Amino acid sequence: MVDKRIGYFSLGFGFSFVAHQLFQAVRRTEPAFSSLDIIFAFWSLSPFFILFRMGRTQVSKWIVFLLMAVFVAANVLLHKEVFYTPASSTAALGFIFVPLFLNILAAGTWVFAWLIKRSSN
Repeated sequence: MVDKRIGYFSLGFGFSFVAHQLFQAVRRTEPAFSSLDIIFAFWSLSPFFILFRMGRTQVSKWIVFLLMAVFVAANVLLHKEVFYTPASSTAALGFIFVPLFLNILAAGTWVFAWLIKRSSN
C-alpha cells in the first residue's frame, strides 16, 4: 500500500517552494508587485497539486519524488532564466509555458502509471 502522506508532503513542499520564490520576487521588485504575481504563483504551483493527487492514489511514492525533483529543477531554471539571465524580452513567457509542460508531464505520468496498474490486475 502506498503511503498516502506523500501527497501532503509534495503539496507542502510545492507551497513552500513557490512561497519562497514569490517572497524573492516581492523583495526584488516591490514597487512593481501586482496581483498577477499571485496568479502566476498559483499557476506554477498547479503541477504540485497533480502530485498531491498522485500521492493520494495508488501511484508509487518514488514516481512522486522523481517528478517533484523534476518540477523543482524546472522551476529553479525558470526563475534563473527569467530573473537573473534573461535572453530576450519574452523570457517571462516561461511562467506560462513551463507549468503547462509540467502539468502535461504529471498528468501523462499519472495516466501511464494508472494504465500499468490496471493491466497488472
